Amino acid sequence: MEAGAPPPSAAAPDLDPAIREIAEYFSNALPADSSLALVGIDAQTMQQSRYITEELRGALQQSGKFRFVERENLGRIMDELDFQSSGLVDDESIAGLGHLAGAETLVYGNASPLGSQWRLTIYASAVRSGESLQQTKTVTFPAQLESREDSGTDAAIDKAVYEMGRDLGSRKTISLGRISLHGTQSVTDLSNYLVDRITESALARTTKYRIAGGTGGATQAVVEGSFIPLDDGAEVSLRLVSTSADKAVLGSSRFAIPAVELERRRLSVYPPEGEGYVTPAEAERLQKIIERYDGKDNAFGLSITVDHPTGIYYDQEYLSFSIFAEKDCYIRISQVDIHGRVQVIYPLSEEEPNFIEAGSEWTVPAGIDFQVALPRGIEYILVSAFESPFAIEKPKAPTRITNTTVSEGFKARALVRRENSQRVAASEEDDMDCAATAQCSYTILPRQ
Repeated sequence: MEAGAPPPSAAAPDLDPAIREIAEYFSNALPADSSLALVGIDAQTMQQSRYITEELRGALQQSGKFRFVERENLGRIMDELDFQSSGLVDDESIAGLGHLAGAETLVYGNASPLGSQWRLTIYASAVRSGESLQQTKTVTFPAQLESREDSGTDAAIDKAVYEMGRDLGSRKTISLGRISLHGTQSVTDLSNYLVDRITESALARTTKYRIAGGTGGATQAVVEGSFIPLDDGAEVSLRLVSTSADKAVLGSSRFAIPAVELERRRLSVYPPEGEGYVTPAEAERLQKIIERYDGKDNAFGLSITVDHPTGIYYDQEYLSFSIFAEKDCYIRISQVDIHGRVQVIYPLSEEEPNFIEAGSEWTVPAGIDFQVALPRGIEYILVSAFESPFAIEKPKAPTRITNTTVSEGFKARALVRRENSQRVAASEEDDMDCAATAQCSYTILPRQ
């Protein structure tokens, strides 16, 4: 059964009476003593979402007909709903998920602008059968919930997260990438604030997003962006980019943060002097050099990722990174620090294993600690993979990264096993070229 939306009218009802009417409809249409999970309302701001969700919950509770699933179980229910829609379970398994989740009906919805008014749509879907009831009303929001114009930085960020996910066809597992000063790789206090606030807003939008990590599943999209300093504040641009091969942009948004807000929150657009600020010219120079580690000419698949999804670490935190290779290989790892100096960091001796089996993921450091330290800024990890074992050279002092040092990283002294009558020995032969490369980066920030 479905109730259609009335045409827009200047006399659209206020939000609160409309919510009560919707709750009354569901109270009459749903079986008595049903177990409901109120998943949430997707709206432009968290304030709107929370207000509508709480008012709807209160109106449904007043009927006295329903039991409500505790909020801490909602994430589990959403995961099960994704599992149902994945096509990986049969009808019998689907029928049992309702009891496992503890909910018989999921209640959720969305609120979106419609001219000078708002379109509010609420669904009630049976977990077992998938049958759905729907109510749609065109309403007028109270003044405190209007957000057509940015009414503060938090509201602007909420609206940006809403806009990025507006056209998503299904719920996406996302992670937060780097949000940096435009034209550089520099991350500032503003970057960190934006990552935290976007994460908070995405977590509240359970019908659109799930944050990667734990049982969240593989990342399907990454939020990335930059900001431009303005005389009266900063302009932020965000993109939701698919992790699939085509790197499609799934959504984007742009908003401004007034200077008074930056000052009130003590957010700096620029890194402090002497703490790893990367100028546009220096960032461009470094990028052009390390782009040779982009893996475009790889003989097989090779990748490296850090253990924190945002790539942001605070002074004295520990870091590890994982390397995946599609073919048996021997790896050498170099680090480029914030000053643009490069040095080999693994392996440093014959005792440190550097062999990776095909199709496996190898976590580095293996049994050693890798701790980040100030000054703040971007550092890079570069990986070369060789198809044969190579000689481990004595560590060199860090040197400024150049095209020459990068080229040196593509070669190694091969070790060839030779037999004589008594033993098998290793001997150095001519240089050999690496078969694959990969790179990643991470950002160091001071502790708050």
